[in-house]
Amino acid sequence: MAEIMPFDLNNMKYIVKEAEHLEKLGKLDEAFNAYTQFITRMEEYLSKVTDLSETHILKDELGVAYNNRGYIRYLAVDFDEAIKDYSHGLANNPKIACAYYNRGLIHYRMGRFYEAIADMQTCIELDPNFQDAKMCLDQAMKDRNNAQQSKHRNS
Repeated sequence: MAEIMPFDLNNMKYIVKEAEHLEKLGKLDEAFNAYTQFITRMEEYLSKVTDLSETHILKDELGVAYNNRGYIRYLAVDFDEAIKDYSHGLANNPKIACAYYNRGLIHYRMGRFYEAIADMQTCIELDPNFQDAKMCLDQAMKDRNNAQQSKHRNS
């Protein structure tokens, strides 16, 4: 069994940088494992921290790690788990525009247009220049309207 090392913020930063590097190299399984290690250790540490001034930055980093792991799950077409990761990421860092976009994209692909629209709108509020989110929002609204019209015609 692997020895559990005490929490070391520098080591944690190294783990997440290594995960990002592995992801860029296309070593997604290894990147996934590194993100998971970072998330697990950070969640454990944050559950014990009493100094709230310290938690803000750590939660921001945790949110990004959840988002990145969610993206790996998205690529593996594990949509339910990807949505969970994006949601956990946003719970820790609600300012990650791309997490709203990523989660909204899955909702769109699953035909959950209202959820997709809400996520895309929040994404655009956070980053008004996010062109892909604007295009997805427009398409989700069109598809929602088409689905509603089709439903009314068949009623």
